[in-house]
Amino acid sequence: MPDFLKRHWSRVLILLGLLCRIAIWLGPAKVFSTVAAMALGLVCLLVVTAKWHTDPTFPFTVAVKRYAFVVYLTIRGYFVSQELEWLTSHPTELQDKTLLQILKTNESTEYAIENGLSKVTTREEFRRSHPLCKYERFAPYYERMMNGEDNVLTSEKPSFYGVTSGTTGKASHIAQLPYQFESMYKQAAPLILNRVAPTFPQVRSLRRKMVLYFNPEGCMSRLKDGTLKGAISSSYFMPALKDDVFTSPKVVYSIVDEKTTRYLHLLFGLHCRSLPSIDTSFASVMYLVFHELETIWPELVRDIRRGTLKKDLDMTKGQRVEIERFLTADPERADELEREFKKGMVGIAKRIWPELGLINAVTTGAFAHYAKIIQSTYFKGVPFYASLYVATEGWLGINIWPNRHPNVWLLSPYKMFFEFIPVAGMEEDQPATLFAEEVRLNEEYEIVITNSCGLYRYRLGDVVRVVEFYNRWPVVLLLYRTGQLLNIRGECVPETTLYNSILKSVAGFYGEVSGITDFTCCESVFLDRHPKYQDKGRTSPYYVLFVELINDDGERDCSKDQIAELSAVVENSLYEAHHLYKFRRDNGGLSQLKLFVVKFGAFQRLRLFMLKNSTASPQQVKPPRVLKKPELVNFMLAESIHC
Repeated sequence: MPDFLKRHWSRVLILLGLLCRIAIWLGPAKVFSTVAAMALGLVCLLVVTAKWHTDPTFPFTVAVKRYAFVVYLTIRGYFVSQELEWLTSHPTELQDKTLLQILKTNESTEYAIENGLSKVTTREEFRRSHPLCKYERFAPYYERMMNGEDNVLTSEKPSFYGVTSGTTGKASHIAQLPYQFESMYKQAAPLILNRVAPTFPQVRSLRRKMVLYFNPEGCMSRLKDGTLKGAISSSYFMPALKDDVFTSPKVVYSIVDEKTTRYLHLLFGLHCRSLPSIDTSFASVMYLVFHELETIWPELVRDIRRGTLKKDLDMTKGQRVEIERFLTADPERADELEREFKKGMVGIAKRIWPELGLINAVTTGAFAHYAKIIQSTYFKGVPFYASLYVATEGWLGINIWPNRHPNVWLLSPYKMFFEFIPVAGMEEDQPATLFAEEVRLNEEYEIVITNSCGLYRYRLGDVVRVVEFYNRWPVVLLLYRTGQLLNIRGECVPETTLYNSILKSVAGFYGEVSGITDFTCCESVFLDRHPKYQDKGRTSPYYVLFVELINDDGERDCSKDQIAELSAVVENSLYEAHHLYKFRRDNGGLSQLKLFVVKFGAFQRLRLFMLKNSTASPQQVKPPRVLKKPELVNFMLAESIHC
């Protein structure tokens, strides 16, 4: 029985009993009237319970609409959950059917005809006849589609073009078809309500929640035919802004300046006493917002006390007037907040929002370090959960285990054909691949996808570990992206190994340093262009690390000797942790790494620099663990101490 009916069965039975009495009294000739009475009764039940369960500040129509939608998704979730059991129990049949449907859908396209895809009848034949590809193969076709040509890669006209962040390379444009958006609401959302809501009822809460997004429309533009392009996260988020249902008013999401938007999200969020959850894209965004809260809380408290808006916020006059309509003085709340902030920032979220029960953000991969910091400080005692594994290329996985840490993903069994490259073959141009039912437990693979959006045997670049099987379908842990891998001489050092070596070294260093804020790295070839940074004592290439330290006593410079000592400790730790790095060091293939300590706040400034010099949205900008662009390396060199 759907969870909704379990919780409301007594009310439903009473209503049905009453309607049956009405039907008996009316008699057989009054069937139409009876049906109408039943429909009216159900509508009345919906309206009453909608106002009961939704935020009291929601307008009537918004409350009813959102409640009805959650009821629909909850009921649908029961049936989607049953379907999931069959799909994951029959991986061979599922993937056979998925691939053939994709090929059939696009069989008349120019690309399919050129590559003979309409003649393919089996997975094995598809694997033999079409090479593994990267984006460069499809770029000219997507370019033509964006210029207005039809039936090039997809038979259906795209409804949107997703633009990747370009953090590790040039931004890509990927067609998005209507079925992708529909699948999020028809499969993903119902599954989350069915499997996750019993543990975290906040995922279906109809109260106002804090959603940390930044100017989602600002990173979007229109092509000549009117089709939108931009960050995929914005395309999913924009429909939610139609109704004013978050702690921040809609106008806040239209402000261009990110620092101003952060202040306003905090201002309206702090006004709210009964906050069920906070949503954002990545743990790094949460860290940035609440790290800033440490220094600006007195200004926020003052504005809450007075019902005012400080003058130096960067917004238009119209935006300021609109925002000021929502402000009211609340000296009692200001006093509460001031008392809690003066106690310190550890556990602050739970103290100022006692009902806070969930943080929805990605905490694995490149964001694991940020998650570790905020879980032990600001959000101590608050559960974290990430619902979906989504990339611009499509919906790749769902997390139906809310209590599992780190987050793991059930690969999406809906309209996505998967292949897997064992990590040993990742450096090859055309390595052998495995199908979903052929992967092995605890082995690591690069993901390859084929979908209806025009991507065929596309090397996604995400490396995962198969941690278990749900029925017979893979459940994976996201490890890293292939572009986020140091690999000068075939040693393939993943970011997790490097991160652990740095963390271990810093922990055993000198007393004033309690950890690291962040780190990034590059290969020494980038320093070859700078005579100032060349090290003639190193005859082979080497790793270059940039580390920002956390000091117990605030900002504090390290001496040159201390930096050299820390560099040697990290080198030794990495040498012991990774056998191929050790091998290359021993045989002279690599020289000892070089470490730069950067100034306090350098990584925040790096993020702003990346935003200023790209078309990516704030939600897309990820901390680059491996720098591939000379301008980013130059930026970090300029931020380094004693250079």
